[in-house]
Amino acid sequence: MRFRGWSECRGTPHVLADGTPTEGTTLVLSHWPKSGTPWPLKADLSAEIAFAYLDAPEHHVDVPWVTNDHLDVDGFVAVYVLTQPQHATERRELLVEVAAAGDFADRCSDRGANIAFAIGALRDPTASSLPPRSFVGSPTEVAAAHYELLLERFPALLDSIEDHEELWGPERATLELAERALDAGSIRIEDVPDADLAIVWLPEG
Repeated sequence: MRFRGWSECRGTPHVLADGTPTEGTTLVLSHWPKSGTPWPLKADLSAEIAFAYLDAPEHHVDVPWVTNDHLDVDGFVAVYVLTQPQHATERRELLVEVAAAGDFADRCSDRGANIAFAIGALRDPTASSLPPRSFVGSPTEVAAAHYELLLERFPALLDSIEDHEELWGPERATLELAERALDAGSIRIEDVPDADLAIVWLPEG
């Protein structure tokens, strides 16, 4: 399958990764509630569902396109798995870690988190090296433009993220500062179980 923007896919047979179906959707591969994803493929992450799809030929559909109307890390990884199945399968564990870092901020190695941080940095219009024109348009148009650009760049990020510290370094530094503050007690997290609430206390400034 190849990626095609959500607006262009409407009315054309396609697989939808990480979302809800629209006109022309043949198959949904998404962890969203009530998405219509086949039960045997369900998992916590849309990326894991995409891998489950690769593992289950009985659920394969003969359509040329995969799409998504938004771009978050898990959705992006799911699209990558479906458009680059061989490269993705060889890096399955790492890709699931990247998706988990994006959606859960958990279940990931430092490498997986750094790759997720890099995707976020590239989507930040104040710091991104992506062409400025790719940030112009509706949210679905911007997402489609970024899918096209990031899908090309992603193999290099995946295999040599250590060479791209300018993308993940600032977020890594923020995370490590927060972890040190938690360990020192200057940041506190107070659970209020009866209200299903957590209160985060930060130091002044």
